[in-house]
Amino acid sequence: MYPCVAFVSLFIAIWAAPAAWAKTEAEILQEIFARPGFATTKPPGEGPNGTTEVQFGVTPIWLELSPKGVIKGKMWYKYMWTDERLTWDADQAKGLSSLKVNPTQIWMPDIFPYNRFASYHSMFSYLSDGSASNALIMTTGSIIFVPETAEEFICSDVNLDDFWGDQECYFKFGSWTYDGNLLNIVPFEGKTELDLDEYDKSSPLLIKKNSIERVVKYYPCCADEPYPHLLMSLTVQRKFYVQDNGVVIHNPRLKSTTDSCA
Repeated sequence: MYPCVAFVSLFIAIWAAPAAWAKTEAEILQEIFARPGFATTKPPGEGPNGTTEVQFGVTPIWLELSPKGVIKGKMWYKYMWTDERLTWDADQAKGLSSLKVNPTQIWMPDIFPYNRFASYHSMFSYLSDGSASNALIMTTGSIIFVPETAEEFICSDVNLDDFWGDQECYFKFGSWTYDGNLLNIVPFEGKTELDLDEYDKSSPLLIKKNSIERVVKYYPCCADEPYPHLLMSLTVQRKFYVQDNGVVIHNPRLKSTTDSCA
């Protein structure tokens, strides 16, 4: 074989080698799920004292307040946590920066709205197979999950005698089964207010103020078990109300219904 031909052949072999052993997304996921100790029913517990820290946030999209004091609408939930059982090597992937996986295939934090009104819906319907967006798994095992959901919340501090006035409502989120020693819920990216960047200006509800507070409670039965939750407080006001007959009534106290919703 001529020297130049041998050199070219060697170069092609070296250049093509990574493509030969590079794995597809499905192959990487298959390897992850086959690892000893992997279980969708157990939290990763890789933090201090076996605690999994879960960042959680809410992005309201469209909200309304019923005459009976139920705030409802469309929103995005935002989850972020790390599961070191799901780490993978980007060098072995074909140009992948993240893995997309159905949330039913991995452990998911059971964070739930405590003051939810629509009890006829499944508690975690947005996690059901086929009804949710994919979760994204980074090489470090960091997971981001942003499902869309429709919720109804009990607005316990609403003033039913002041239909067009300011109303105080809140969303309360926490784990349904884990105490804070196992699942520590914290605000998404440390935010102290809701993310209103996607809030639709056609929404009938004006969000005037809001805040996020992390609250920890202890109960007599379990003095060594903290139970943290996020309290998302909102001061809202109706911009308009659509009657059952389709007639739209605008808030007489607002100068313009075209003002910003946030």
